[in-house]
Amino acid sequence: SRLAMKLNVPVKLQAKVSLPQDIHFKTAYSTRLRMDMDGSAPTGMSDSDSSGWPVDAAGEVTFPRLKSGHYSLHLFSEDPVYIVSAVLGNQDVLSKGLVVDGTPLRVLQITLAKADGEIRGVVAAADGNPFAGADVKLIAQGEDAPYVTKSVSSDGKGRFDFAGVTPGKYALVALEDGMRDWEFGPVELAQVQEQVKAVAVAGGVKEDVGLTVAEFRYLRRPALTHLP
Repeated sequence: SRLAMKLNVPVKLQAKVSLPQDIHFKTAYSTRLRMDMDGSAPTGMSDSDSSGWPVDAAGEVTFPRLKSGHYSLHLFSEDPVYIVSAVLGNQDVLSKGLVVDGTPLRVLQITLAKADGEIRGVVAAADGNPFAGADVKLIAQGEDAPYVTKSVSSDGKGRFDFAGVTPGKYALVALEDGMRDWEFGPVELAQVQEQVKAVAVAGGVKEDVGLTVAEFRYLRRPALTHLP
């Protein structure tokens, strides 16, 4: 008897993106979409292009080499937009992901909306005076959170402003000294928890928040003990 083997042939996924009428992309690559397969690195892309595939002027994007597996959809954008829905046939890809089995796929319909929420406020020192130059971080909350969404510095009067914020739940914290976003994660957030403020953002709503600056220190690793 002969053995039947199913080849894992990559397939192309074409997506049609519905864009807000009043949105203009900063650059051709400022808004990108990515399909990530569970338990693996981004598929079908080189390391230099792992940030995603751009949406063209006609609102189309192509994912050229998807292998069999379950994928989730992610948006990476410097423009004030977020994903409202992503549907393939009767599948809700945004909330449930997409199963690829090697057969041709229909067009994925993606809808983007303008992120027009705003969070602003004032950072104060421990004595109540405005604190200039604080590193204010906007931290997303949710399934993949916490992670830093944006960072701004407070001005000479301690004021800060985050514009173009996607609706959702966030944490805000102001650090005395600047820190790279990718170095600030759950462990670091826990160290300054007393100064963290929670805020919920809805479309078009401006939130005013007062923050007290937090002093952060890197945790030191214990010294190695040399055995005789």
